Amino acid sequence: MSDESSQEIRQRRKDSTKWNNYPEDTVPLWVADMDLFVPASVMSELSEAVNRSDLGYPSKRLYDRYLNAINTWTYERFGYLYEQEQLEPIGDIVQAIYWAVSTLPGDAVIFASPAYPPFFRSVKESNKTIVTTEMQLIDGVYRMNMDDLKESARQSPGSILLLCNPHNPTGRVLEEEELQQITDIAMDYDLWIISDEIHRDIVFDGHRHIPTASISPEVARRTISLLSASKTFNLAGLHAAALHIPSGKPRQLMQSIPKGLLSGPSSLGLLAGAVAFENEKTWLSRTLEYLDSNRRLLAAFAKEYELNATIPQGTYMSWIDFSHKLSLDNLSAYQFLLNYAKLALSNGEDFLPLKGMSYARLNLATSHQVLEESLDRLKPFLAN
Repeated sequence: MSDESSQEIRQRRKDSTKWNNYPEDTVPLWVADMDLFVPASVMSELSEAVNRSDLGYPSKRLYDRYLNAINTWTYERFGYLYEQEQLEPIGDIVQAIYWAVSTLPGDAVIFASPAYPPFFRSVKESNKTIVTTEMQLIDGVYRMNMDDLKESARQSPGSILLLCNPHNPTGRVLEEEELQQITDIAMDYDLWIISDEIHRDIVFDGHRHIPTASISPEVARRTISLLSASKTFNLAGLHAAALHIPSGKPRQLMQSIPKGLLSGPSSLGLLAGAVAFENEKTWLSRTLEYLDSNRRLLAAFAKEYELNATIPQGTYMSWIDFSHKLSLDNLSAYQFLLNYAKLALSNGEDFLPLKGMSYARLNLATSHQVLEESLDRLKPFLAN
């Protein structure tokens, strides 16, 4: 994989929101996509489709190929097989979150914070109550507060539990025992589970992703699983994702919304996802090695400068607390870094309302050169 400078990436990614949202003197490490090249087979198949002007509405054959590729990949990588006829294609994961949050029963939605910002928006805009349980930082690792989760479930029985595993923004990958505890609480208090597993393939050595629905048949019957190739293969702009909606009440409720109100995936998104899942295991292995080297670079930097940065077990995100290193005054860490270091990270307040002012999320999925440049920009402000 090429080690590009920020100028080279900016020129190549000239139409991306990541590289167009801030001035040219600012290095963007915010929105969750990669600066790395997509798999060669995907580029080849997309180019061929464009060259033959095959840009019409997608066929049933293409839908079936895409869903089969997701399911085959899931079985080969995680040892679990979804019911093929219960997989539903959709345009993107955020839409899937809104769909599930708005249609499943319950007046409250429980999730761990810090949290992916659309979690907050989807609940608020569905006129339901946000119930957050704050994760605990223990020995440098964010963990679910099981007592708090249980109490939240006890007070909101029959509601929704919204999971994100691997977790965005902390990079936590749930262990089997933890996932078992969480799903036990969900079963005890009659919770519906929405399991966002979009980062499931970005997991580093020593950790493994476990599909929530694989815990037990009882859990599977109450779990909506959200899946996509977008994070795995850097295809977010092509808009293709899928949900596994189990039969029975979940499917009946989800199908109560007219399909015409939901945007479907694009033909190129379906094609790209299918090709990537079918052919690009080696590309993913190389990409994980590259991301891991960036992860280790951040770890060494954080140790040297005593920076409270999580080193992700999964995802390519680091959740960083700058409270002990930056003289923030009335600025958020995000605004301070943007103003003085010319670094654009994701604003911690979007992930942790009221308490996130000193936090920011850093995207490690860039070139070694860009990450090194970014850390060099941080150094003058951390040396005190």
